[in-house]
Amino acid sequence: MTNAFDTAEIERIIGYTFQDKELLKKAFTHASACPDNYQRLEFLGDSLLNFIVSQELYTRYPELPEGVLTERRKAIVSKAPLGEVVEAHGLEKFVIRDKHDKGALSVKNKSDIFESIAAAILLDGGMEQAKAFVLGMLRETIDAAAGRVDYKSRLNEVCAGGVLEFRKHDPAGKPHDPVHTVDVYIDGQFVSRGTAGSLSEAGQFAARAALLRLERTR
Repeated sequence: MTNAFDTAEIERIIGYTFQDKELLKKAFTHASACPDNYQRLEFLGDSLLNFIVSQELYTRYPELPEGVLTERRKAIVSKAPLGEVVEAHGLEKFVIRDKHDKGALSVKNKSDIFESIAAAILLDGGMEQAKAFVLGMLRETIDAAAGRVDYKSRLNEVCAGGVLEFRKHDPAGKPHDPVHTVDVYIDGQFVSRGTAGSLSEAGQFAARAALLRLERTR
C-alpha cells in the first residue's frame, strides 16, 4: 500500500538531499498516477546504471575478460536484484499510483523506481552523486556477483535453530542463456527470491534478500 509521500524519509534512505523536490517526486510517480511520471527518468537511469556498474567492474577486475564482466553486470543490474534493493529499503511504499491501483508492485516496477531515482540524482546533483547512490545501494549485490560474500552461510548462521530451505525452480529462458530462480523459506514461510544466470548466484541473491528483509523486521 502506498504511504504518504515523505520526502525527508526518502532522502534519509537514499543518502541524498534533493535541491529540486519535485524531481524526486517524479521519480516515484507511477504511470497510472499521471502523464508526468517516472518513465523518462527510468529510460535515462537504465543507461546510467549500465555505465556506472560497467565502469566499476572494469576498474575492480582488470584481469577479467569481456564475457565475464558482461555476465556479472547482468546479474547486478537486472530487474530482480534492483527490485530486491528497493523492497529491502522500504522504498516501494512511497510510490505514487492511481488510487484504484492497489495491487502489489511488480518486480519490474520496483526496478524502474531504482533506475528513476538514480537518474533524478544525476540531473539534480551530477554524476558523482549518482555514482555514490548506485554503488552504495548495490555494494553487496556487486560483491555477491563476484562471489566475495557467502550470504547463504551468513543466513544459515542467522537462522540457527530454525528450518531454512532453498527451493529451486526449473530453469527458464533459452538453453544457452538460462534464468535460475531460488526461493528462501524459513520455518515453512516464504521470505525472498533470487534470480540470476547461474544457480549458485540465484541462491546467493535469495539469501542476501532474506538477510535484508530480516534486518528490516528486527
